[in-house]
Amino acid sequence: MRLTWRESGGPAVAPPERRGFGTRLIAGGVGRELAGDVDLDFDVDGLRCRIAVPLAEIGSRMLAPTQ
Repeated sequence: MRLTWRESGGPAVAPPERRGFGTRLIAGGVGRELAGDVDLDFDVDGLRCRIAVPLAEIGSRMLAPTQ
């Protein structure tokens, strides 16, 4: 699965000086829990976030018994 989120029409965007909690949460969660990738592009016209997750990994996580 590939998801692209684009923001536009807001104030100019600049790359952050450091990774904040939200960025770490999204990138870490997608990578660790879903074996996926997150790419953030802080373009001056707006943020673009691309998330790619293998569907097989999502399916296996949904079918796995909870403990």
